[in-house]
Amino acid sequence: MNFISKTVFHLFLFVAIGCVSSNKTTTTDLPTTTLSTKPDTTTEIPTTTSSLQPTTTISSTTTPVPSTTVAPKPHPEEGSWNVTDKNVTCIRAKMQIGFSVTLDAITETFALSPKASSDGSDCNVSNVTQTLVLSYKNYILTFIFEKDSKNTFVKNITFEYELPEGKELFYNDTKSFEVKSGHSYLCRSTDTIVMGNATMEIYNIQIQAFGAAKEDGFNTAQECEADDVVSDVIPIVVACTLAALIILVLIAYLVGRRRSRQKGYTSV
Repeated sequence: MNFISKTVFHLFLFVAIGCVSSNKTTTTDLPTTTLSTKPDTTTEIPTTTSSLQPTTTISSTTTPVPSTTVAPKPHPEEGSWNVTDKNVTCIRAKMQIGFSVTLDAITETFALSPKASSDGSDCNVSNVTQTLVLSYKNYILTFIFEKDSKNTFVKNITFEYELPEGKELFYNDTKSFEVKSGHSYLCRSTDTIVMGNATMEIYNIQIQAFGAAKEDGFNTAQECEADDVVSDVIPIVVACTLAALIILVLIAYLVGRRRSRQKGYTSV
């Protein structure tokens, strides 16, 4: 009984304390938080104006480069010259000559004029040397002849070319146009004589010095080696052609005869 009474008392006390504690209101002041409203910030996007670049049109049309036309070499005319001293002709010349002169990478071509003067030529009474000088406008061509006990030849060739800046001298001291004394030199084949930066092209030449046996023409001609080669080749070519024709005729005859025999056998 006492145990029950104590238990009830304790329960009653517990409930009473709980009721008292529940009636006490504890007020906790929460800190006041002030929300500041940020001003609306408007970010203006800069307007970019794209200016179109001018369109460059590359033309596919290629401007043709003007072609350089090389002027053809002038074909020289034949000229004839006689050098006379005291009514005696010592030098005769008949020539077709062209020149090519290269100066400062520029090449000029021209021909020996048949109007060239031989006034500066010299028969030389001593007969040691004789000189043929051909002059025309801005150039002078000189042949110096010499002879020995058997032959006559050109010892030296000089070519003087006059320019606005001054004169240019070209020469060749190689022995040329050599023949037996009393003969003329004849060459119909093209020959080239180099004189430094100048070139002399000889298309046809007949020349002689130290007197002429004939008053109206050249002495007996001695042909150049190039003409001799041509002269030797022509008969050989003619002979070979005739031999080929004879062989063809024989072959045709034999073939025709054989066919006629075969026809005879067939008819039998």
